[in-house]
Amino acid sequence: MPSNEQIGIYLNDHLGGSVAGRDLAERIRKQHEGTALGEAMAPIVREIEEDQETLSAFMRRLGVGESKVKVVAGSTLQKLSSLVFELGVEGDSPLNRFLELEALLLGVNGKRELWLALREAAAYRPDWPELDLGALINRADKQLQELERHRLRLAVTALAS
Repeated sequence: MPSNEQIGIYLNDHLGGSVAGRDLAERIRKQHEGTALGEAMAPIVREIEEDQETLSAFMRRLGVGESKVKVVAGSTLQKLSSLVFELGVEGDSPLNRFLELEALLLGVNGKRELWLALREAAAYRPDWPELDLGALINRADKQLQELERHRLRLAVTALAS
């Protein structure tokens, strides 16, 4: 059975990814303030923050410390990816907005996969603290549906216009 320290590596990877995802979600929210997408992003940003805290609390209960390096790396990665989007596609173009939303969708899917993996493993780890993984998976599913709805709308202007 892997030690909590080994599991901590996996959890810290996801925590770092959640920092990048939260930063990207907030960036999208600000860029689209006053639009349907901006309004949809506000609860998603809040929920990502809540999920980060849930993951951090789970890690603390396991006795796993947060890797500051991975948290900072996640934030730095998001800033670099935003710069790459801007350099690769001039200005605030529909393609840039589409790519950012697609990147966020991939991140939320990664979070969903984390919750699914923990749910499977928890059946064999009675020593783990209880976590309502079903609710977390359902919330990620709702976020994915909302993001996909907006992504497909942007696809028309980004890829077909």
